This record gives sequence, structure tokens and C-alpha cells, in this order.
Amino acid sequence: MVKVKSIPPLSDVYRKAWESCQALWPLFILRFVFVILNFGAILLCLFLVCWPFIKPLIDGFEQSGANFIPNSTLLFENYAQDLGWLAMAVGLILLFITWWGLLAALFDGAVYSQMREHQENGRLFSLGDFFKDGARYLMPMIGLQVLWSLLFFGVMMIGFLGGILAALLLKILSMLWLGILLGIPLFFLAVVVMIGLAGWGILAGAYLMDRKGVMHAMRQGYQKCLEGHGRAIWGILLLWVIYFVFSIAFQVVMSIFGLIPLIGLLFIIAQWAGSLFLSVAIWVYMPALAVAFSLEKEN
Repeated sequence: MVKVKSIPPLSDVYRKAWESCQALWPLFILRFVFVILNFGAILLCLFLVCWPFIKPLIDGFEQSGANFIPNSTLLFENYAQDLGWLAMAVGLILLFITWWGLLAALFDGAVYSQMREHQENGRLFSLGDFFKDGARYLMPMIGLQVLWSLLFFGVMMIGFLGGILAALLLKILSMLWLGILLGIPLFFLAVVVMIGLAGWGILAGAYLMDRKGVMHAMRQGYQKCLEGHGRAIWGILLLWVIYFVFSIAFQVVMSIFGLIPLIGLLFIIAQWAGSLFLSVAIWVYMPALAVAFSLEKEN
């Protein structure tokens, strides 16, 4: 008699991931620090890039006061003609991408490792272990980020160019109606592909903890995506749907209450704080869920 393999229900995987998050709750605080550091870096880069716009405005208000009327066209022309500032803007963009990539690799490697050690061995949080794990997986995580980004944007570019060529061909053949008819299902297909690629990257991060290299992580993540008719991808997709629906509902409710005189500002602050909390929560829970998927056993 052939033994039928059974896989634990999604509810068990969700529960295991949530229990890990509860046990490793300091990760929420560290993820919040990560968001603040990136937000601060964005503000600093934007301030430096926009300084050629800001400085004339400050000088104009100091000289003319409230009667000063800025000439936005002139400001932009002066900025565009200054190659030094343009080079600085490009440099700051590249610097921020590098900063974000290093921080993301450090934090992601540490979070995945902490989740793996807790779910597999019951190890609790340690700040020292967090930074040790982050340093250990820094370069492999950067390699995974680069490889996944090339794959993701490569697929998106192929789809984009294919869509343009198909549109031009249908226009030449005077069959634009067919393009419009196919546009809706192709759009949903593109969304499915993007979700699949995102899920693949999230799962690959969990398999990177096997310490067998980036290609092993990508290969195992891909196999997990296909397992059980895409069960892991559907599990990740369900979580994202719940997150987006709840986030949109929360934004709408807070925006409505924000129109209330006097106390509306409190709801606007609550809207910002709630959005930040949800963002932090999802990016701690998601690695926990990916690790739970990678460790589950077939019976």
C-alpha cells in the first residue's frame, strides 16, 4: 500500500511563525530602528540633492521677505546646467542604494537566522547573536539580493518589451481590439508572476540559512514554490492580501477621522504610526513564515 504524503495545514505554519515572533519580540524594535535609519538617510540625501533649490529660496526670503516669488523654471534651469550638482545627485542616489542594500542584508540575514535558530533549536533572542548572524550572512544575503534583483527586473523588462512589441504588431495589423481584450488577463498574469518572484525571493532567504550558498537557496526556494501546487506562494499571497486590505481600511478610516476639527491631527499622527507599525510587523513576520515553510516536514 502506497503511503500518501501529508503536509501540515497552513494554519500550523502561520501559528509557528507567530510564536517565533512572540518569542523574538525585540526584532520588532530592531526592524523599527532599520526603518528610521533608512528614512533618515532618505531625508538627508533629498536635502543635499535639493540644496540648489533650497538655497536660492532661503536667500530670496531673507532679502525680500513675504514678497518673494520664487521662479521655479529658473531654479530648475540653473540646477540642470550645473553638472557638478547633477553628478552629486547621481552619487547620492548610488550611495543611498548601497546604504540600503548593506543595511537590508545585515538585518535580513540576522532576522532569518534568529528565526531559524529559534524554530529549529529554541534559541532565544540575543543582541550579540543578532549582529554576529547579520555579519555572518551579510555577503551571502547581498549575493542573494543581487541575483534575485537581476532575475526580477530581467523578467519585468522582458514582459515590458514584449508588451510593447505586441501592441505595435496589433496596431500594424489593425487589431487593437484584440490587445484590449487580452490586456486584462495579461495584467493579472503579470501580477501573479510578480507575486511568484517575490515569494521565491522570500523563501530563498530562509534556505540561505542552510549555509550552502546562494544558488542552493535559490534552487530550494524555487522547489518550495512548486511544492503542493504552489502552497507556500499561496500562503504568502494570503498574508499579503490580508495586510493590504487591513492597511487600506485603516488608512481610509484614519483619513476620515482626520477631517474632524481640533482632534483631526491626532488621527493623522495615529495613521502614520499605525502604518509604520504594520510595515514593521509584516517584515518581521514574513521571514518567520518563510523559515516555518522551509522547516516543515512531510509525513
